[in-house]
Amino acid sequence: MARGVDSAKAHSLFGLVLGLVPTTAIFANLFNIGAGFRPEDVWVLLPAALAVAGTSWAGWRTGGFVAKWVEKAGDAGISTVILTIPLIGAIWGLVAGAAGGAFMFLFGALFGAIIGAAIGAVSLPIFTLFHHLLMRGEEIEVKHLLPISIGISSVVAAFILSL
Repeated sequence: MARGVDSAKAHSLFGLVLGLVPTTAIFANLFNIGAGFRPEDVWVLLPAALAVAGTSWAGWRTGGFVAKWVEKAGDAGISTVILTIPLIGAIWGLVAGAAGGAFMFLFGALFGAIIGAAIGAVSLPIFTLFHHLLMRGEEIEVKHLLPISIGISSVVAAFILSL
C-alpha cells in the first residue's frame, strides 16, 4: 500500500472534511452569499469562518475516539453496528457542531449541536460502510479515503443547500 492511513487517521480526516464542507454550505445558504449578501454585512463572516474552523477542528480532533468506538461496535456484531453507528455519529456531530457553533454568539452552539448530530448520524454509517469495504489489512489508501470523505460531505452539503 503506497499511502495507507490507519482507521484513527481516516476518521480524523473524514471529521475534518465533514466539519468543513457542510458547515460552509450552511453559512452560504444562511447568508445567501452570492445572491443577496450586502457589503455592510461582511462583519458576520468572521464568526462564521471561526465556526467553520471550530467544527472542522473538533471533527478532526475527535476522529480517533470515534474510530475506537466504531471498532468496538464492530467487534460486537452486525446488529450492534447497525444500531450504534448512527448514535456514535450523532454524538460526534453534536460535539463538533457545538464546538463550531459556539463562535456564533454562543447560542449557535445549540443549533450547531442539533444540526451536527443530524449530519453525523447520517454520514458516519455511510462512511463506515465504504471504509470497511476499502480497507486492506488495518489501513485504507488515501486515494480511496479522500474521494469518499469529500463525496459524502458534498452530498450532505448539496442536500443542505437544496433546503
